[in-house]
Amino acid sequence: MSNVINLDLGKDSTFLGYPTEIAGETVCVLSSRAATDSAFQGRVRRFMKAEGRDCGTCRACPVGQAL
Repeated sequence: MSNVINLDLGKDSTFLGYPTEIAGETVCVLSSRAATDSAFQGRVRRFMKAEGRDCGTCRACPVGQAL
């Protein structure tokens, strides 16, 4: 399971998310839009998959929980 940091960058932001590690812990930084927008969640999942993350396995945030 990852830790999640949500950023509210406004409705016009194109930021999807960023996978990283902090002190050895997996962390996903996500736009706050990931909590409510299903089309946006799909884009985030595809992006995270390309970065080596599996949202369906983690399910620590709304992106993985929506599966």
